[in-house]
Amino acid sequence: LVLLVALPIIGVQNGISDKEIEQHHRAELLYQYYADGNTEILEYSNAKTQTQLVDFLCYCATKWLHIESVYDFRHVVGALFAWLIIVVMGSFLMNLFSWRAAFIGGLMLALSPHFFGQSFGNLADISFTFCYILAIHQIGILIGELPVLKWKRLVFIVLSIAAANSIHIGGFVLLHYLLISVTLSFIIANPISGSGAGAAALE
Repeated sequence: LVLLVALPIIGVQNGISDKEIEQHHRAELLYQYYADGNTEILEYSNAKTQTQLVDFLCYCATKWLHIESVYDFRHVVGALFAWLIIVVMGSFLMNLFSWRAAFIGGLMLALSPHFFGQSFGNLADISFTFCYILAIHQIGILIGELPVLKWKRLVFIVLSIAAANSIHIGGFVLLHYLLISVTLSFIIANPISGSGAGAAALE
């Protein structure tokens, strides 16, 4: 809870990076593409692989709500994603190991200068990271729950993977993780008893 309050305050006081300016400009061009048909966004070579949904939504919010401090708003949103990453990472490590691992993992993130820098100056990557970790976490819980399938788990997985792909095309890797994890879980739960089958055939 302390970080939830502290991170946005620190974010507002943070400077503006060149990458952030570029991301905001691309979000503006994407908005113009949908609003006015301006095709300048298509001139970017990675326009089809980095859709930057969160940047786009932030631009829409600042425009519709007439927010003048655009970058302060982006920093606050990035700070909230950073807090969510710490929470999800802690929950993931808690389920995988113990509360000690969760505490150490969260503490390491909270003390990482690089993590904070990305949180305030790289909204696209920090939001993608949150969706990515959330999907991995939910896939891990799904494997533990099998063979029972819960609608809540499936919804979380679908939404997190879809959100990751709406930010960066690299989110498609999560589909491979899901497929491989479920397949391995099925194989482990249903081993092929070749020796038993051979003995039965001899009898």
